[in-house]
Amino acid sequence: MVVHPDLYFERSIDCHRRKRGQSMLLVLVLAVLGSVGCEPHQHSSTPPSNEVPTAAAQPRINATEVRSTPREELKSLLIVGGDEAADSAERLGDEYLKNGRIDDAIESYRAVMEIRPESPRGFYDKLLQAYVRSGQPYEAVQLLKQAIAEHPSATQFYYDIAGISSAIGMAEESLFALRVLIKHGQGDFQTIAVAMDPGRVKPDWNYIYDLVRAHPQRQELQYGLAAIDFADRKYHEAATKLSQLLAVRPDIDPAWVLYGQAIVEAEDGTAIQDWAQRLPVHLRETEDYWAIAGDWSLRTGNHEEASRAYLETLRINPGHFHAMRGLYQSLSELGLSSQADLVAERIEMETAVRDALGRFFEGEHQSQTFCFEIADQLIELGRPWEAYGWARKANEVTHDPVANLDQRLAHVTRSIAAGTPWQMPGSSLAEQFDPSELGAFHWHFDLEGVQPDSFPPNRVPKLDDRALALTYHHEALPRSSDEEMWLWIYQTVGGGVGVIDFDLDGWPDLASSVLDGTPMKSDNLPNTLHRNIDGKFRQCNVEAGYVDHGFGQGILVCDYNEDGFPDLFDCNIGENRLYQNQGDGTFLDVTHAVGLEGKRWSASAAMADLDGDGLNEIFEVCYCGGDEPFRHQCGGDSHLVTCPPLQFPAEPDVLWSVQPDGRLVDKSQLLADVSTVGRGLGIVAGQLDGSGGLDCYIANDMSANHLWSYRHEQDGFQETGTTRGLGLSGASLAQASMGVAVADADGDGDLDFYVTHFSRDYNTYYEQISPGNWADRTYQAGMLEPTMPWLGFGTQFLDLTNSGRPDLFIANGHVNRPAGGDKDYEMPPQLFQRAETGRWGESAASDIGGYFEGRHLGRSVAITDLNRDGRLDLAVTHASTPSALLVNQTEKVANEGAYVRIYLRGTVSSRDAVGATVSGTVQGALRSYPLLSGNGYMGSNESVIHVGLGPADTFQDVKITWPSGRVDQVGDLSKSQEYLCVESSEQNAPIVFKLTR
Repeated sequence: MVVHPDLYFERSIDCHRRKRGQSMLLVLVLAVLGSVGCEPHQHSSTPPSNEVPTAAAQPRINATEVRSTPREELKSLLIVGGDEAADSAERLGDEYLKNGRIDDAIESYRAVMEIRPESPRGFYDKLLQAYVRSGQPYEAVQLLKQAIAEHPSATQFYYDIAGISSAIGMAEESLFALRVLIKHGQGDFQTIAVAMDPGRVKPDWNYIYDLVRAHPQRQELQYGLAAIDFADRKYHEAATKLSQLLAVRPDIDPAWVLYGQAIVEAEDGTAIQDWAQRLPVHLRETEDYWAIAGDWSLRTGNHEEASRAYLETLRINPGHFHAMRGLYQSLSELGLSSQADLVAERIEMETAVRDALGRFFEGEHQSQTFCFEIADQLIELGRPWEAYGWARKANEVTHDPVANLDQRLAHVTRSIAAGTPWQMPGSSLAEQFDPSELGAFHWHFDLEGVQPDSFPPNRVPKLDDRALALTYHHEALPRSSDEEMWLWIYQTVGGGVGVIDFDLDGWPDLASSVLDGTPMKSDNLPNTLHRNIDGKFRQCNVEAGYVDHGFGQGILVCDYNEDGFPDLFDCNIGENRLYQNQGDGTFLDVTHAVGLEGKRWSASAAMADLDGDGLNEIFEVCYCGGDEPFRHQCGGDSHLVTCPPLQFPAEPDVLWSVQPDGRLVDKSQLLADVSTVGRGLGIVAGQLDGSGGLDCYIANDMSANHLWSYRHEQDGFQETGTTRGLGLSGASLAQASMGVAVADADGDGDLDFYVTHFSRDYNTYYEQISPGNWADRTYQAGMLEPTMPWLGFGTQFLDLTNSGRPDLFIANGHVNRPAGGDKDYEMPPQLFQRAETGRWGESAASDIGGYFEGRHLGRSVAITDLNRDGRLDLAVTHASTPSALLVNQTEKVANEGAYVRIYLRGTVSSRDAVGATVSGTVQGALRSYPLLSGNGYMGSNESVIHVGLGPADTFQDVKITWPSGRVDQVGDLSKSQEYLCVESSEQNAPIVFKLTR
């Protein structure tokens, strides 16, 4: 029998299923039990499935004799013992196996092993085949460990254990075997990749389901089903299966580990206490035990214990990336900044390796340059054998050749010898710490830190697409009858929308981008500008002098020259444009006059005084580089697919400094501190971490997200996204990030993030668990499964019912069109609301409005109050159909839905006041609202602080913390009013104007 478990790294679920290039760690296609052997010039001793070898020295037993042989014969053979008894038991097993009596064959072969201490390789092949055929893969894995111990030169056994253990979700069981293969020059790229991080291998659900269907009585198969649940983030389901399995099979060690991991994610304190008490003694000093202990301690706020546990994890496994991330957060919480910085450096190095791996596999496994890039990084990390594996493989690929291949390979080879350890002494992170300084580890089972708040339920808002009625006509990319056009990556990300009151009449206007021409050229229809006249729109871009023919992407609304009139910065694929508001209802193209240069793929932008020098910076987020994205198409047999972004080089982000005379100076060298350049799409800038100073968060497609903060002592920006918990998912995986929403989502006074991703992956909710540190809490918040089928782009937190709690809107739509039509291409939008329990739930489309019952290719989303009625509305662009204006029609109820709107103007700070924070109380509850720029995905929200008051009459004890550091105590603000707050020239001397509507 031949088993082909197709094993995928979890990250590949995104790339492979999206068909944007068959890619990203197709890990092992191993022919287990019946494949050709991997030893040089040698075939496996396992013959085709029906040809079972027998104990050759003895005559065969016929089938009739076997059928009549009593089970007691094995008992007598065990009593007799000796070689003759062993041979008899083996012959008995051979006949049972031949006649399909697999369980009897296994029992006979087990008797052989009890009688005979050592067995030839062929015997292990037979018993291995019997275990697999009978649906006992875990027993097969344990057998292979013994077989390898007795036959260390039998290479096929190493591949067999890797294939079977990975298929059933316990790839760590084969780590020792993979390392042996690498040390002996065996295996391929995927073998090395799995050895680098076996925990990232997903179980093969097809293989497991087939086994369960064929052998429903096998209890151990529940482990495989639980592993699938765990990989799909169904932690409660996984924990239930594992609890039941351990009740009858406590001997399955990986089940104890996975169960511990699942109940930590499920935040089940009772179960984790029971687990810690019942765990077998031999598992209490493993890396998995300590990682679980660290995770639970981190969740419950016991940071000293968490640090101690994570250090133990890293002492055992120096490359345990998840433990590094947890250790950084715990040390930061303990105020051990110098130690945390050491961990941060290692995390950055490990992240660079992971990003390089992703780029290598996305590039069809053929780049010599990437092979040596990975090898060099591994040498620096003290991992010479893995480096040797990559350097050796560079000799087998042909793309991106290096000039001195032989010399570089020889250099890496000289770093290893027969006795070279897997991890070089002195290179481990744990060796740089004295664990005694943290004391002994103790379990704490206090659940106070993980209990959600409770509060009254929200009303479901009503939203209606009124674009047509309000005469807003915008289509980013008209649908073509030639569906081949949808194969181009540059046509898939859609156009942006910015809210701008360019005539300062108090009514929000809309600037929207168009991308119907050729990238890098100015042959598009111009972007549109719609003036809002008492709630209805009139297109006026030509008469207003706003005529951008570039291939439109994002739109940034900003007062770049601080004259009081908002300007427009257009991101294009090609030359970006800057339009200065003349103050008379017209714009002037000042692109070249201010020094805005370069032609590249710019996606989004944000403006703020990021370095605190009194001058604004414009952070320009860039996507793919070079001209390949505009010349290379990708396709598929059953889908029209766009190319994966990792197939193209990344375009570095650009930082512009706005000078006092209005010129733009390129300061991108200040962004040099980054391990890997990303392919950015979304951005949010403002006071994000509460530490003083402003930050920029960049959503990167298929690589780690970036969090940039200015460091005066370094005279540059530092990137800390991964170390602070915002770079990767909770499983330490990069995702296909697009849009970003930011708000105090859980009502604890700090900012949380929500990032959209590709279909078959989940959007990620990052909760700020301590000042400046975030954690993936998507599952715990109830937001995981509802987003799995959809591909999210723009997203926003906004209070649609003025209850004081944010709702969450997501615009969905695919980039790949199925061959059979638009099903699963156009997608429904989603609206989430926070329930009384603190968990989030998706509101029913039928309760919200017709737009939510339809399907769209949603892209950019911007928040505004189009009709100035105090209820927030949304502008949503689509990739191929007219954009939508979702007007808030939520019924007004007496004594509910009050609000306050606050416009901010800086004086000491920049005029736009991006980075200011407005805080106050509503009925005793503290609220905090940041003023941001970038606003997530290719757009700009209306620049105003909107505070929902619910039944309250006032926003009390209002305080404004300006980017300059000044604090103005404003006092109480009455409901249903708009205010203009101007930064005072002296501390605590607020300037507040009540605006007329």
